[in-house]
Amino acid sequence: MLVFATSDKGGTGRSVTSSNVAYRRALQGSDVCYLDFDFGSPTAGAIFNIERVLQGTPTDGLHSYLRGEAGDQPMRLDVWDESDRSGLRGRPPGAGRLVLFPGDKGGGEFASSPETIDRCIDLLLRLEEEFELSIVDLSAGRWYAT
Repeated sequence: MLVFATSDKGGTGRSVTSSNVAYRRALQGSDVCYLDFDFGSPTAGAIFNIERVLQGTPTDGLHSYLRGEAGDQPMRLDVWDESDRSGLRGRPPGAGRLVLFPGDKGGGEFASSPETIDRCIDLLLRLEEEFELSIVDLSAGRWYAT
């Protein structure tokens, strides 16, 4: 299942709500991924308390991947292994995978191209096969992207 989290403005709780849905589904045994497409303010690293990507990743994030600068797939982090929060550290018995695809730090918005769209489609199709739930957190005002 592919779910897009959208809103016309920032600060509405889109990222917090999305990460909570991802976390709860993973606890219920589903394999879940969270894609931080909030390029203006990638905050999922902070929400999942992963120190090295608190405000996005310096390289190989979703922004870099879509622009063709990160190879054949963007960075992925296992939240159960990477989180500095004790309540998230270690996969609980019966839980599914919880994977974060962070955005790039300071990446900002960018114009799309046919190549960018093809990379996005390819990524989403691959993740659809691998995960039971993929949550895409879009930047504020990007609701039309859905």
